Amino acid sequence: MARAIADRFDLEEKVAWQHLAALSHQWRSAGLFDPPETAISSAPQIAASPDVSAPPAALLHWFCAGDRRVGLAVDDEYLARRLFDLLPSVERAAPTGSAADGHWLHLRGDSSAWRIIVDGCPGETGIGAEHALVETIGALIEIGCRAEERLLVVHGAGLSFDDRQALLLIAPGGSGKTTLAAALNAAGYGLLSDDVVPVEEDGALIALGTPLCVKAGSWSVLAACRPDLSNDSLTSNAFYLRRFL
Repeated sequence: MARAIADRFDLEEKVAWQHLAALSHQWRSAGLFDPPETAISSAPQIAASPDVSAPPAALLHWFCAGDRRVGLAVDDEYLARRLFDLLPSVERAAPTGSAADGHWLHLRGDSSAWRIIVDGCPGETGIGAEHALVETIGALIEIGCRAEERLLVVHGAGLSFDDRQALLLIAPGGSGKTTLAAALNAAGYGLLSDDVVPVEEDGALIALGTPLCVKAGSWSVLAACRPDLSNDSLTSNAFYLRRFL
């Protein structure tokens, strides 16, 4: 099966095996392979935290997902280094004011077994560094979007002309929104987001501060205007190779 997937999606067979292992774990954890009582025991074994209501202060960094301050704690040094490389706006020092009015995200465990805790609530679990990075960035985007606290959340890419004008690229998935956004960003337009854009009640568009996620099919198209595509931020998930810019 791994060989067939590798051929179909132009992947290395090793990468295809990693995808199969991750999907197998997710399906087993959801009870699709085993009865519910045995499925629970197949979840990644992560040491219990003495208190999931707050992340450990020694690991805490700060990130702004749009206009929302998020405390980030990552147990594993390798995962922390890779995640913070993808989020250049992360700061080590605490912002002014109380941290209690913000959100926090704790990536517990390591590449062999991890879990995401958001504001004290257990979230995604899984295996593999690439999967952890994709899901953590997805969780940060979710914090920044939360539709119940916005006028609406647009499925599209957003770019800014200046402080008062912006552009939304709204189209179905797979139509090239991110590719066009990456090219316009290289031409000098500010990036708000390449996939979802929160809109405030006054019509203001919110920049999420998360990286562009460019799938492999766009790399050759963007190579001339995005030399940063040659960076090391290659991740893979659900049979897609992508680079975060």
